[in-house]
Amino acid sequence: MKKIYIFLLLISTLLFCGCSQKETVSYQSTASTSIPSPTPISQSVEVQDSSPEPTLAPTPIPTVAVSPEPTEEIPVSDEPLSETLFTGAKYLYVTPICDNPTDAQRNAFIDKAESLVQSQATLNDDYESLKAAFESLIYDVNPGALFLQECALSSWLVSTETLISTVNFDSQYSYLINDNRFIETPLRNFDAEKGDLIFWKNSDGTVANAGIISDVTDDYINVILSGWDNVVVSGQMNENVLSQKCLENGTIVHLIYPSMEYVCFSYCQSDLGYSASAACGVIANIYHESKFDTDIGHGMYGLCQWSNDRLDNLKSYCKTYGLDSSSLYGQLRFMKYELSTDKFKELDNIMLSYGDSETEAGMAGRQWCWKFEQPADTDTIGQIRGKFAVDYYHLYVE
Repeated sequence: MKKIYIFLLLISTLLFCGCSQKETVSYQSTASTSIPSPTPISQSVEVQDSSPEPTLAPTPIPTVAVSPEPTEEIPVSDEPLSETLFTGAKYLYVTPICDNPTDAQRNAFIDKAESLVQSQATLNDDYESLKAAFESLIYDVNPGALFLQECALSSWLVSTETLISTVNFDSQYSYLINDNRFIETPLRNFDAEKGDLIFWKNSDGTVANAGIISDVTDDYINVILSGWDNVVVSGQMNENVLSQKCLENGTIVHLIYPSMEYVCFSYCQSDLGYSASAACGVIANIYHESKFDTDIGHGMYGLCQWSNDRLDNLKSYCKTYGLDSSSLYGQLRFMKYELSTDKFKELDNIMLSYGDSETEAGMAGRQWCWKFEQPADTDTIGQIRGKFAVDYYHLYVE
């Protein structure tokens, strides 16, 4: 019996030593930086568990017996794009119910830039002089982004989060590329659309200047930018009149402009002070009135289908304030004015009282229909628009 006991003792001692040695080797191999070693299966699974999935598509994870917590698959989203991909403007990952083609904001952005132009540089045969002038204009003036900020604010590109309000070119460029994930292409390709932006970079990667592309032809692109003493300059540019430095260090950022639907939704929040639910109530009515077409109607006209004395007031208001009565900006400004009058002040207070909920979105849709649009069959149409406001709430809020 004593011999058997000694024999068992020797076996257990050898097993203990073997396990200790194995653990030591494993620790040394994972800590070593000079000699690569195979990664154990358990470590590989842990790395997958701690890293976020790169895309929305579910990635199958092989089942490994030693893994204590298998990686969960990411569910497929019904949305065309996702907050996981876009951290900036919400309209980039929400498909509008009424995606009617429009260039309202693009044109407003360009129109504002053109209204500020103080000097014009046109193409001529003296290429070398133009090269020197443009390079100096782009790199020697350090104007800051005040001009770009003013154009963005006046055309609601800040309130819709297309651009941010900043006088710093680097911040603006970073937001467009890193947050909104807009596409950029080299300037030397001249692959541009009206309303795109050009950023010219220094050798250290910082942005020296930026311009708004106001026109694109077969021969040139017209760019508006700040120059000496913040004088706004408009210049026709192509490969013949831009130096190698300007061509190599310029990048075109292609802006995606929001739909009319989203602009109206954003305006209700930023300028009217409404909650998202109340804004859904407003745009549900505009959808049924005009499909966000500002120049539609026979007898009735525009976003809200104004008629009779209200239509006359729209035209008079816009004329007084130098606005286009057929434009989105002119009509939304008039809508805001109407809400300040005695006739609609009660409605405005009701809309301001709504918080953010599905129920309040439906209430806002009905109230706006009853008190602002005032159709013939008020009750029936009001119920329809209330339900539609709830659909918008699910799209834009939830």
